[in-house]
Amino acid sequence: MLASLAASAQSASFVNLADNARRMALGGADAAYSVSKILDDSFKGSADATYVMWQPQALGNNIVMLDGYFKVADKFALSAGGKFNMYKPYESVNQQGNPAGSFTPSEMMGFLGFHYGVNDNLALVADIKFVSSKLAAKYAGQAIGADLGLAYDIDGLMLAFTARNVGTKITYSTSVQSNLPMTVLLGAEKSIDMGDNALDFAVDAGYMPLHSCMVAKAGAEFSIQRIFDIRAGFHFGSNKAVEPSYATVGIGANVNVVRLGFAYFIAGGDSPLKNTLAFSVGAQF
Repeated sequence: MLASLAASAQSASFVNLADNARRMALGGADAAYSVSKILDDSFKGSADATYVMWQPQALGNNIVMLDGYFKVADKFALSAGGKFNMYKPYESVNQQGNPAGSFTPSEMMGFLGFHYGVNDNLALVADIKFVSSKLAAKYAGQAIGADLGLAYDIDGLMLAFTARNVGTKITYSTSVQSNLPMTVLLGAEKSIDMGDNALDFAVDAGYMPLHSCMVAKAGAEFSIQRIFDIRAGFHFGSNKAVEPSYATVGIGANVNVVRLGFAYFIAGGDSPLKNTLAFSVGAQF
């Protein structure tokens, strides 16, 4: 059982999940959004809580995510949050092959982010993160990583570059180690004002150097009366990086400062991501 868990989770791939259901419904395209918040003067802070039924036909995990952002000065903001990946329990055995009781694997990631607006068009972001993974009673490891990015606004077209999960290895033992899923992304996002409605496009393209594979994400959102949102996206991935391809759809609602979101993953019959669901509730103020 441990070998199976290590194959599916040793790289802590859950840390690459978008931070809320809205972004998941856009195929996970969030590079420009995550780096450019400080350049958006329409809000000062936000908070989101997200629940994910992750890979229900394969792992059946429950993932809980918390994300907060607050502008403490005109050109400086802090963000913080975490992701908690909870596996189903399994019956473990000792070195002699005898039953050793039930064990529930778990993983978590916590982060603290710093957002700085160099001027009205250029933003810099650095997120420092701690990752912990416990796959068995004697297989627990930790890692320190960082996300680094910059964004530039060209007449409403937001362009971004970000390097994610740059850091140490997760060391379970002297012989069992795993790299964080490092990803380098270029992102772009554009919002088109249509009177009472709005249309938003987001796209990311990147490379995962440790797996030597490409990744791409794209999504669109149509906002009706700035209250109801309809979303769709596609994530192009690779099985080598435990990120297979899938499509997404979702809806959202905005009432005063409250935001609700839902995302659904559409994948092939043998894909572990088939029927993954995400729900978010949050506020933007």
